[in-house]
Amino acid sequence: NMNMDDQDRDIIIRLYDTAGQLLDTIRILDNGQKKSSIDIAHLKSGMYIIEILNENGLIEIQKLVKSAY
Repeated sequence: NMNMDDQDRDIIIRLYDTAGQLLDTIRILDNGQKKSSIDIAHLKSGMYIIEILNENGLIEIQKLVKSAY
C-alpha cells in the first residue's frame, strides 16, 4: 500500500506506466483521517508515475517503484 497525507479533502490519483498509458484513476474522499492508502498489490514490479490532483486543482507528480520483494 502507498500512504499519503491528506492535506486537502478530495484527492484524485492517476496511475501511469512509464509509456504514459493511464492504468487507473482513484478518488479518495475525505474520511476524517490524516492518512489514506491505496492498494498496489495488483501491480507488476517496475516503475510507475503517480499524478495527484487535489480539489484546488494542484497537481503533484511522483515516481513509484514497486519491487518484487
